[in-house]
Amino acid sequence: MLAVNWAIKMRETWDVHLLLHRRKVTIPGVVSHMVDISTADAAGHVINRLSPDLVINSVALTDVDQCERDQDLATQCNVMVAANMALAAKATGSKFIQISTDHLFDGSEPLRSETDQPAPANHYGKTKWQAEKVVAEVLTESLIVRTNFFGWGPSYRPSFSDWILGALEIGQSVNMFTDAYYTPVYMPNLIEAVHGLFAAGQSGVFNIVGGERLSKYQFGKRLSRVFGCDESLIRPILLSQMSDLVPRPLDISLSNDKLLSTNAVVMPDLSTMLETLAADRIVAYLLAGIDSK
Repeated sequence: MLAVNWAIKMRETWDVHLLLHRRKVTIPGVVSHMVDISTADAAGHVINRLSPDLVINSVALTDVDQCERDQDLATQCNVMVAANMALAAKATGSKFIQISTDHLFDGSEPLRSETDQPAPANHYGKTKWQAEKVVAEVLTESLIVRTNFFGWGPSYRPSFSDWILGALEIGQSVNMFTDAYYTPVYMPNLIEAVHGLFAAGQSGVFNIVGGERLSKYQFGKRLSRVFGCDESLIRPILLSQMSDLVPRPLDISLSNDKLLSTNAVVMPDLSTMLETLAADRIVAYLLAGIDSK
């Protein structure tokens, strides 16, 4: 989802190449390559041939419960792929960007900074933290991005906001957590921020998130208002009472103070991002029309 949005946004200003593992995706103005990214040799061959200025690893298994059930697969997707891609980028002298997560802490404190010591609550978080360490060891000048984004997803991979809107628009109620807090960012703003940091020569760990901490329930309410949906369909529930789920931190909010201090990035407020999401319906149509198999 993120890679496809990235390709669409940057295809007019960059030569964009998508490395695809299983699903074939065709986007006008973007070159796609089917690659077995689970091995260092295959990814390295393509990256060596292209010798890109920038390699972005957005590969991840993000289903928290699946990561707990199949820990070997989670490690393969989240750690080994990151290591392989970083090694390939190092061999060609390419700048490397690792997309990480905000699921790195125990949830006991809000607005965590880049200097806080991670303490993941589940295997998903552990693999993403391990990936950060591996990437930093392979490429000291890499850029590691901790984030949590929303936006338009392709038909085969709807986003969190797609899921909410899809239900509301057909009159279905949506249960959302009142005790789970985060700092969401709109995908195009995330992409712009990454390129701003790249242009400024920044490296290391950066939280690229919005500046507003709110609950998933509050996000659903705000989203429904912007799109003119019935916000009474957003029903409050508690994550802390969901005993059937793998443990998740209740507060995954991150501080973006370091990001803003670089003066390389301007981050709009959440209201502006939600309004831009609504105005960007054309992106949703583009994503819906992407040829994929």
